[in-house]
Amino acid sequence: SRDKLAPGKATLVINDGHLGMAAQDAENSGDLLRLLGEMEGKELLSTLYGSIGFESSISTLGWISVLLKDGYNTAIDGSGDISGRLNIEDALPAPGTDIEVISTNLIVDVLDYRSAGTGKVAMKVEQGKLDPDWTFAIQLQDASLMRQSESQSSIENVNLIVAAKVEDVARGKSDPETTLALRIDSAHVTNLSIFNRYLPAGSPLQLTRGSAALAADILLRKENAKGWVTLDSGDLEFSIDDQTIQSDLAVNVVLDGGVPRDMQFDISGSQIKLDNVRVTGDNTNFDEDLWSAKLVIEQGDTVWKKPVSLDARARVEMLDTRPFVAVFENQKSRPQWLLETLTIRDIEGNAVISMADENIVISKAHVTADKMELGAKGHINKTTRNGVFYARYKKLDAIMKVNDGKRNVDVIRARDKYDDYRAQQTTR
Repeated sequence: SRDKLAPGKATLVINDGHLGMAAQDAENSGDLLRLLGEMEGKELLSTLYGSIGFESSISTLGWISVLLKDGYNTAIDGSGDISGRLNIEDALPAPGTDIEVISTNLIVDVLDYRSAGTGKVAMKVEQGKLDPDWTFAIQLQDASLMRQSESQSSIENVNLIVAAKVEDVARGKSDPETTLALRIDSAHVTNLSIFNRYLPAGSPLQLTRGSAALAADILLRKENAKGWVTLDSGDLEFSIDDQTIQSDLAVNVVLDGGVPRDMQFDISGSQIKLDNVRVTGDNTNFDEDLWSAKLVIEQGDTVWKKPVSLDARARVEMLDTRPFVAVFENQKSRPQWLLETLTIRDIEGNAVISMADENIVISKAHVTADKMELGAKGHINKTTRNGVFYARYKKLDAIMKVNDGKRNVDVIRARDKYDDYRAQQTTR
């Protein structure tokens, strides 16, 4: 049993089959002992051929990582029981190979994520277009999932499948084509505040609590990525300065291209939707269940590693102005006419947002509806929180200026000041 094996140890039982070594010197092949004596270890192994049915217990599964040969940082570890048939040609797994590994402590790395739990690995070899194709099916149940740089997981009860295909494998081919599919059927994010690590230090937006269901279906190729990732929460709570906001959250991230090994992805078509939003602050509250907003990324690129970078142009849809009015109303010098905008519905607009090097720049976020406009621009990093909020209703308008976190409301030439403001990334 693998549980009794010391590290680096293995047991092997051969049930049937044969192994041989091909002679490389045909004229002197009869003098087998001399040939074996003259061959180095790697050369000796390279002559292996044959077929065996076997069972084995092994203390490390790291050898599977070598066979995967992909560019997605995929690695396998743990211990396990192995059984099946291994066909060998030129010391490589050959067509007809069919092996299964069962493990209670399987560790699977993909890109810069790590999942660990109970699972199995199946490997098969079939004839490809030119040379053999190797296929791997890796399953994990009730596993954990985290970034490899993290010390503790906040994603649990993960059920995932990784399917990899290494095409036309032959001796001397250093970079075979590998396709990898990752499917997460279900997973539970226990604390959404883990995503705060991707925001710049000092960001006014902070996720404070909430859990979510996570699912994904992704296909990775060397220079491409396709698929989706969804996140659904019914108890999200986040804060924006002195505003506390509760809502339902639905995130649908679309992968429409990218370079997986660099964690660079095209996320055009992705959506973020907030429903049942409730806002509380010092002076204004609302908790009506019907308010909602949606952000649709029409064009977006991200590098999904810390620090995260993002360039996005998005369409914004809001049911009405309630959260925006609450931002103004919770200031001491608030224009009372803003309350009149609460009856305006079906508000739409666009936003241009970038994030890089611990900076968030909102070049423009602007929405309009009948007789009304709302807008925001700003720059946020660890030491800077500057920006403007603009509101217009009929002929009345106002601007709230934010300078290093300090706010004041101004009604003089508000539109000119909003148009003239340029949000720029700076380093301090």
